[in-house]
Amino acid sequence: MNAVNMAQDTGNWAPRWKGTVALNWSYGDWSAHLAGRYVGKYQDYHSTDFIGNFWLTDANVRYAVGKAIAPNDTYLRNLEVRVGAVNLFNRLPQFSNYEFGSAGYDPTQADIRGRFLYVEAGTRW
Repeated sequence: MNAVNMAQDTGNWAPRWKGTVALNWSYGDWSAHLAGRYVGKYQDYHSTDFIGNFWLTDANVRYAVGKAIAPNDTYLRNLEVRVGAVNLFNRLPQFSNYEFGSAGYDPTQADIRGRFLYVEAGTRW
């Protein structure tokens, strides 16, 4: 059975091309991360149509707050704040025949949330 590029209900398949390209930058207490996630085209479930061939962009910026405000404190020196976005450009999923079209998209390859913004604070000790 050929399971490359052809969506199947068994779940035992994959797009021929799928990957991530990322770029990281840091300067002092600041760092940034930018990632592009690619899903290649594939034949949709129970159809001759092809879907896929899209990019999603994720990004975040981190600031090491602890190094700036309490560099000598054991618990606070590793405090950091991160602000970011998953699917930064709000690319909505394509219509898919997954589960005979009942879901409206393919949850194995796409995310229904659209753009997701977040703020995190954390520390290590």
